[in-house]
Amino acid sequence: MQALLGPDETGIVIAGFSPPAVVIARYGLDVRGTGAIEQNLSGGLAFGDRLRVDAGFQREAAYDQSSWRFAVGLAFRAGRYLIAATRGSGINDVGATYRIGLSAGVLR
Repeated sequence: MQALLGPDETGIVIAGFSPPAVVIARYGLDVRGTGAIEQNLSGGLAFGDRLRVDAGFQREAAYDQSSWRFAVGLAFRAGRYLIAATRGSGINDVGATYRIGLSAGVLR
């Protein structure tokens, strides 16, 4: 096993996969101007640059209330495009949140 350190990610390489799988852990903190604190704690499993699965908890603050919510996501690469989809529970259980992203590697 080998530890990978980056500006916003820490990963551990798992041998036995081709390309090797990398376990990634993340933590983020945001302090708003009102003093509210939002946090993100998540982890994922990446298989090279082709497939990535993430899950985590976010603490959100809105209207003088805060709550933790769960989100899970999947991203895969098709050529120079990275397609990502995420589903999370809404704050205070008011509906779900869906996110879809498309990134293009122009210089790839």
